[in-house]
Amino acid sequence: MKRLTYHPDYSGVIPASESKIFDIIFSLYVRNLYRRRFDRVYLHSDYIPSSLDTSIYFLNHYSWWDALTPYLLNKKLFRQNMRAMMVEHQVRKFPFFRKIGVFSVDKEHPRKSINSLRYAADSMFRDKASLYIYPQGKIEDEHIKNLRFESGLAWLYQHLPNVDFVPITTTMNTRYSEKPRLYVKIGHRVKLNLTNKNEIKVELEKHLDSLRKDVQFVAEQEFPLWNRLI
Repeated sequence: MKRLTYHPDYSGVIPASESKIFDIIFSLYVRNLYRRRFDRVYLHSDYIPSSLDTSIYFLNHYSWWDALTPYLLNKKLFRQNMRAMMVEHQVRKFPFFRKIGVFSVDKEHPRKSINSLRYAADSMFRDKASLYIYPQGKIEDEHIKNLRFESGLAWLYQHLPNVDFVPITTTMNTRYSEKPRLYVKIGHRVKLNLTNKNEIKVELEKHLDSLRKDVQFVAEQEFPLWNRLI
């Protein structure tokens, strides 16, 4: 296996290494995978980026599918130049993710972690850039009472005032079908008149928590009035 090396300008970061050919093949694989594994994928979006927008999407983290759903959304809906953060040991285990824009974060070492945030921030200056981040930092029960974020998302918010920060939440169930149904809700961009990092973190938590309650309510309905993504 090819040895994965760190980015020379961002110590401790295994960088993204996008491949257009791999992206085309992987896109076909992911779309087919969702068609086979899910009964339906429902979508409601209050945000569609323009050609000039750059966007950071923050999501709740509760499922193995969280690694692929952002990619599906980007291919089917947003069509931006996406990147995503993944913990280092997972990047080393699944290095092919680098070819679709994934880079590493090592949360065990603060200096490496801040370099991953710097790499993420600099990535947002690419044309039509986007970033997907799971600010909980770990998989948790989707019905946990209150979401609690790590500090990285708030740091990015402080340092990227011209980027749209957009919450996305998902849930799935088998209430009405043998195969699971996936529900995805994309909220409005979040605009805060705050500078304190902890206050920003709390407000971003509230926005995603509110959206999470909305999508769980809709998932209780047999025929939600949402669009079908798949």
